[in-house]
Amino acid sequence: MVRRKFIDVGWRPPLNDLQSLKRMLTLAQSIGYYGVAIENVPLDSALYKKITESTEKLSIYTRKTYSESQYTVNKLKNLLAKERKRFHLVVCHCLSTQLLKWALQDHRIDFIMVDLQNYSKLIDESAVKLAREHEKTFEIQYQAFASVHFAIWSLRNLFNMITKLYKKKLSPVLSSGAQNLLQIRPPRDLTALLTVITEDVKWARDSMSITPHSYIKKNLIKLHPSYLGPGVMIYNTETEQFLQQLEEEE
Repeated sequence: MVRRKFIDVGWRPPLNDLQSLKRMLTLAQSIGYYGVAIENVPLDSALYKKITESTEKLSIYTRKTYSESQYTVNKLKNLLAKERKRFHLVVCHCLSTQLLKWALQDHRIDFIMVDLQNYSKLIDESAVKLAREHEKTFEIQYQAFASVHFAIWSLRNLFNMITKLYKKKLSPVLSSGAQNLLQIRPPRDLTALLTVITEDVKWARDSMSITPHSYIKKNLIKLHPSYLGPGVMIYNTETEQFLQQLEEEE
C-alpha cells in the first residue's frame, strides 16, 4: 500500500517569529506531514528562502488568500495579474454570489473559501457545476469552525456542507488553518471529521493529499521557467528531470 503524502495547505502563523515557525515545521514533520503551505510568504522573498533552508524533509509551499472583505473584483483582477506567480496557491474568500461565480471561472484561482454561515447561500447547484467545469473546489479550514466554539448552527452547517460536497462527488481541500503550535493537528485527526460524516475514509484522506497536491503540481508546472502554455513546455534535460520528480512525489 502506497503511503499517502499529507499536505496542510492552510497555515497562517505570525511571520515575525522564525523560531516559533521552525518548531511548527518540526512538529508537522513528526506527525506525518509531507508538506505545508504558509500564508503570505512570496516565493521570491528572503523569508521563503529562510524557511525552506530550515527544514530538509518537509516540502514548503506558499499561498495567498484574497478576501472579498478587503478587495473589489477589479482590484482582485489587478492584484492577480501582478502577484499570481509569487505563490504556489491562490485562494479566494468569497462573501457574495457575484464574486464566487467570477472566482470559480478565473483560471488563476485554485480553490474557494466560504464562511459556514454563508455556505447554503453560496454553494448551490450552479456553484458546484461551475466548480466541476473549471476544476475548482472548496476549502474547509478546521480553525474556521473550531473558533466559534462548536455552536450548534456551526456544526449543522458544517455537516450539511460536507454532505453536499460528498453527494456531488466534489473532493474538498481540508486544512488546519493553524496559527501556532497548539493548533496543528495530525492529518488523520483532521480527516476523521470528514470520515465521521461521510463514512468514506478514502474521500476524507484525499482532501489532505491527492486533492491539494493536484493544485500544487499544476502550479509548479506553470511556474517552471520552461512553461510556455497549457500542455507546452520547452523540453530539455532539466525539464525532464523536473517532470520526473513531480511524478515521483505523487
